[in-house]
Formats: sequence, structure tokens, C-alpha cells
Amino acid sequence: MKAKKSNSNSLFSFFGGSSYSSFVDRFTSLEDVTTAIRKAGVEGCGLIFGIDYTASNAVQGQRSFGGQSLHSIGQRFLNPYQQVICILGETLESFDDDGKIPAFGFGDASTRDRAVFPFRAEGYCYGFHDVLEMYNQITPNIRLSGGTNFAPLINKAIDIVKRERTYHILVIVADGQVTNEKETVNAIVEASNWPISIVMVGVGDGPWDIMEDFDDRLPRRNFDNFQFVNFHKIMTTARNPQAAFALQALMEIPDHHNPVVITISAITVAVFRRWKAGGRCLSKARLDGKTVIITGANTGIGKETAVDLANRGARVILACRDKSRGENALADVIKRTGSKQVVLKSLDLASLESVRKFAQDINKTESRIDILLNNAGVMMCPYMKTSDGFEMQFGTNHLGHFLLTNLLLEKIKRSAPARIINVSSLAHTFTTKIDYDKIKDEKSYSRIEAYAQSKLANILFSRELSRRLQGTGVTVNSLHPGSVATELGRYFPGFTILYPTLSLFFKSPWEGAQTNIHCAVEESLENVTGKYFSDCAVVQESKAARDDEAAKSLWEMSAKMVGLQQ
Repeated sequence: MKAKKSNSNSLFSFFGGSSYSSFVDRFTSLEDVTTAIRKAGVEGCGLIFGIDYTASNAVQGQRSFGGQSLHSIGQRFLNPYQQVICILGETLESFDDDGKIPAFGFGDASTRDRAVFPFRAEGYCYGFHDVLEMYNQITPNIRLSGGTNFAPLINKAIDIVKRERTYHILVIVADGQVTNEKETVNAIVEASNWPISIVMVGVGDGPWDIMEDFDDRLPRRNFDNFQFVNFHKIMTTARNPQAAFALQALMEIPDHHNPVVITISAITVAVFRRWKAGGRCLSKARLDGKTVIITGANTGIGKETAVDLANRGARVILACRDKSRGENALADVIKRTGSKQVVLKSLDLASLESVRKFAQDINKTESRIDILLNNAGVMMCPYMKTSDGFEMQFGTNHLGHFLLTNLLLEKIKRSAPARIINVSSLAHTFTTKIDYDKIKDEKSYSRIEAYAQSKLANILFSRELSRRLQGTGVTVNSLHPGSVATELGRYFPGFTILYPTLSLFFKSPWEGAQTNIHCAVEESLENVTGKYFSDCAVVQESKAARDDEAAKSLWEMSAKMVGLQQ
């Protein structure tokens, strides 16, 4: 297998690569590759995908893809484009700090060789799984055309790097050799003035002889910023094909253009850890005689909030779905606080019957509710339905809490001054409106879109409820707890493997609970309502989350869905 001469500052040379085959044989999995990249000093980079929709894709799979179009999409196989997205996405996603991956198509009938089109209107996808989902959605409706010109895509990548000021890897997946070579060469040379590495992945039958020598024919650049990889050749000849492909694609990443490759001193680590910890609740307020309900209190920030509020003297009700885990959490909270005022009650927010039973019990047995903290949630799960047939994330995160809050509302008002706190997320910015029809069916389901809509719903619900409760002494606020190392991310691919390392980059549950606690106890917030908090401070939510008409419409829709009498 031919491999071009290695850059002296590349991953290949960092690991002492003398021959390509001996180098590749050290790695058996994508996890091995990711670990190697980190050891080489790469701590962060952005990822950009460009997908070729030229007409030759229809015939380039004669030998390499069973005679099918390279863009054929099936239930039991991944086409070459899907495979590249998955392999490089899984390898590099953890290096992308904001999780936003710009993805573009080119060479179709609308752009031909003069422009690109974004997979999403906002210009980026939310992780490589979303890149794959959007590819699957748009590809069947695209008219293939041509010719092959990488210049518009490379120029778009340059614009992104200018704006974001971070190192990026541009992955171009294409089935053919460049037809507009002059413009492509000029764009590659210009890109060497910016922190961009370009990886061109050739899929299909080829021939690839010109592209294999393309780098050697490029003019002098500020650094070696272009790498060609023959996907089919590697995947059919390597001992560990996925790892071999990822290595071949990424071995030329230059260390001198990665601004995050630094020697991290103990001081730097300490400063970073304090920065990522976020704000802290400084209030010393006591809650003696107060009753607090916390949903999802058996783990994570919910349990840490329960510990803090119990230490302040509150009667704390842990509302948990899983009895066994709830009992373990109860024992832990009591052990850590010494409080005898912590109780466990059963609540499954994915069942409206369970919500009604819980509310009936609370209204019958509790004399007051001073703080209701709607904390429980599920994040980015595969397509599932609640007991009542609603999409799981929207049903649990929003509808369950919507019904619960309304069923407890009269008791909360009689306990005023009182507070209702809804835990949302920065992910509410990943969508622009509530469109339940978009997420209710499995065919159109996107786990990211469903989660984003549920979190947007949390804020809109808070906004409308705060308006309805004006003058009652009950405040309603929502919050983003930050990126927290908890079990909430259990549906993420590779979560079990990555979970032990999340504390290095994410908040701990105690740190993540600080905004919960702040909104629950801070004395200066007694009359603050309808706001959105992050790191113990009011921040501005998205434009969609400030839409009062959308908030009213959501309320009406939700009331009908849960059978709540207006």
C-alpha cells in the first residue's frame, strides 16, 4: 500500500513510524486511534464534512459496491459515504468541543461545480450521528450532476475557520478525481494560510492514480495540508480496516497548526478545572419548615441538590421512577446529611397514570410545597414511546412535568412564597420551534431534535406559567445546569467506555447542581420569575424560547395531550 512521505510534524512521525504497515498494525480499534491522537498532543479540533453528489456516483460502485450507486441507502448495509461519516465521526467527535459539525453537499444539480449546500439550514449538524441522519434524509431526493470541484467547499471551510478561530479537519468524500484542478489547487494553497487539514477520501472504483500523486504536484504551501485516502483499497486489504482507514486519513495532522497542543502545567489544569466548574451558589439560606419535591433525585445533579437542601433543613421528597435505585439514593442522602426529613416516593414521568397517582398522594399527605424542582429527564434515546403513546423525550421531559406541576399548583400557591424550577438545557438552541409532528413518528425521528424540542418546551412552559402566576407569590424559572458527567448521557454511543473520563472535561454532579440550588434558595430571587439561568446567573435564552405566542400554543397543545381541564 502506497503512503506518501510523512510530514515530520505528523502523528505518523510522533509515534516513530518507519513503515506504514508496521505502524498500522499497532492499532485494532477506533478507540486505539483516538487514544493515539490524544497522546500525540491533539486536544481539540473542529470537523467539517463535504459529500460529493456528482453523477458518476451512480456507476462508481460496479466493482467496489456490488454494482449499486455509491449513494444507495438500505436497512441492512452502510454505503461508503455512510461508513466514512461513522468511522471518522466516531474517531474525532470527542475532540470537537461544541459538537457542531458543518456538513455540505456539492456536485448536485443545484450547485454543480460552483457552490455547496448545507445539510441543515443553520449550516451545521449536531454531532456525527446527526450528520448521518441528515445524509440519510436528503440523499434520496438529490439529483446527481457534476463536475468535481473542491474549491467552493474548501473556501467555505476557510470562512468557518476565520470565524471560529480554531483548528479544523475538512473531510471531503468523493467518488472521482478533480475535473476543475486549477481552482481546487488554488483553494488548497490558500487554505495552507489557515489552520485547516484537508483529507480527501476516495470512494468507489476509481481509478485513483492521479489523486494518489496529487499532493506531490501541489505548489509550495505553508504546511502539508492535503491527504488522499483510497477508502476501498484500505477497507479490503487491511487487517483492521476501520482503524487502518482512520489512521491513514489522520496521520498527517500537523501539530504546529493545532492551537490546543500545549504543555499543560499543574496551574493550567487547576485553572481549567475551576473554569469548567462554572458558577457556585453562595447563599447560606436555611429551609427549615419548607417542603421540597425533586424529580429524578436518585442520581446526578438531582441527588446532589437533595443533599444540599436537606442540609439546609428542608423536608425533601425524592420523586424517583426506579424503586431500587431510589432506595439507594435515599440511604445515601440520609447518610450524608443526617436528616430524618428525607422521603422517597414513586414517580414515573413517562406514565400519566403514575404522575396522577403521585400528585394525588402528595396533595393528600403533604401540608405544603415550597419548592418544586422538575429535574428528571431522558436524553437522546432511540425512538421509544411513553405509556401513553407520546415520543419518550418530549413525553418525559415536558408532558410529565407539565401535568405534575398543574396537579400540584393549588397547593404550591397556598404555600407562597414558593418556587417552581424547570431544568432545561443549552440544547434548546438546537431547534427553532416546537413541531411535535416532526418527532412523533419513528420514520422522521431524530433523537437530537426530539431532545432539543423537549428542552425548548421546558423554557416555554416556564415562561407561560410565570405569566399565569403573576401576583400569586409563586415564581417560575428555568435553567441550564452545564455539561455534567452524569448517567443522563447513557444513550450516547460509547458512553460506557467514556464515562470514567468525563470528569476531566465536564462538571461533576455537585458542580452541575449549583444552579439548581441557586434558583431554589437565593434570597435575591424571591420575586424573579420567567428567567433562564446558567452558572447561577440570568442569561438570555434563544429567540425561539422568548416567543410568547409559541409558549401559549404549547400550553394549549400540552393540556389537550395530557387531558388537563383548562
